[in-house]
Amino acid sequence: LLNELRHRNRQPDIVPDPEGLVLADLPASDPGPAEATWEQHRRAVLRSALDELPPPQREALSLAFLEDLTHEQVAAELGLPLGTAKTRIRAGLLKLRSTLGPQWAALVAICLLAALGIRYGSEQAMLARYDRALSLVTASDSVNLRLGPVPGTAEATHARYRGRPGASIAVVTFSQFPPAPAGQTYQTWVRHGATWTSLGTVEPDAGGSARLIAEDPALAALPDGLEVTLEPRTGSAAPSGPVVVAWVP
Repeated sequence: LLNELRHRNRQPDIVPDPEGLVLADLPASDPGPAEATWEQHRRAVLRSALDELPPPQREALSLAFLEDLTHEQVAAELGLPLGTAKTRIRAGLLKLRSTLGPQWAALVAICLLAALGIRYGSEQAMLARYDRALSLVTASDSVNLRLGPVPGTAEATHARYRGRPGASIAVVTFSQFPPAPAGQTYQTWVRHGATWTSLGTVEPDAGGSARLIAEDPALAALPDGLEVTLEPRTGSAAPSGPVVVAWVP
């Protein structure tokens, strides 16, 4: 989710997509007239939503999610109390959500139904999933854990886990990851006690970024450990490959 902000900020010819509400998971194809109409409306809505953010909120969001700074670092960069920085970040995200929510629903009804046909239901489910993820990262009691590089991994390579006590959803963003070796993939794991649970696999884009939204009842409890490993491309039932980044309490 938040990785979309960073990814699109590095590509100025692509319109930013703050909520990650894109059809990126659909197979690429030449757009038909209805899909082209959808794209035009989508761009207009996103431009309008970003323009409506007050400058203080837009600035705080950029530092937090485009520059990958912690709340403490955002506060220091802007010369603000920590509470004020957190308030600006949360207010900006909530405003984006409230602005995009009703407009996006209307556009989906008008454009996706015609353009995607039977895929409409699955797209609605995907949008609902993104909405749950956004609710997570805007919650005042959400946690932000940084997975740092282990020895042998480039210093800039890292990931962030965002979770919330009682919520069975987590958002993991990946930054500065090199391409996985041939036949391998990055797999994310969360540990509770002695039990490791897979959150899924990812393939970073050309900029080394990726996003993973995972839902599992086990995520309602905060983790005792987190790591990203290199596993066979089909994934593993338990972590067995080399650890790339990790977090421990």
